[in-house]
Amino acid sequence: MVWNEIIQFDNGKIIKIERVKYLVFDVPKFLKNRDSLVAWAQENHPELTGFLYDQSEKGGLMYLKAID
Repeated sequence: MVWNEIIQFDNGKIIKIERVKYLVFDVPKFLKNRDSLVAWAQENHPELTGFLYDQSEKGGLMYLKAID
């Protein structure tokens, strides 16, 4: 996935991210790869179950672990 985005800062902190245009996004390929990763993680690392939908820091770290 490649896109352009506008990032707004306030006092050195990100306050808003707006995706303005997708340049490259192959939906079928993305979905196939995502589903493959989820299935692999469920079989090999069941402790990571739910990483895809957990939008917290913990979920992000679990996502990185699944990718690794």
